[in-house]
Amino acid sequence: MRLIRKLREREKLVIMLYYFERLPFRVIGEILGVTESRAWQIHNEVIQRLKIEAKREKIEYMGP
Repeated sequence: MRLIRKLREREKLVIMLYYFERLPFRVIGEILGVTESRAWQIHNEVIQRLKIEAKREKIEYMGP
């Protein structure tokens, strides 16, 4: 959770909506005012950064 707190608000929102609210990227895109593919792209960028940061902090990634 510590790593998520470091994210920008928009990035946190994507993660929260996808993993906690279980919303599809189409709906997340509508909420953010972007396309479904852009919402997916934001998600993937965040996940990649979290993986790198987790390795730096030696936290095992427990992703989907």
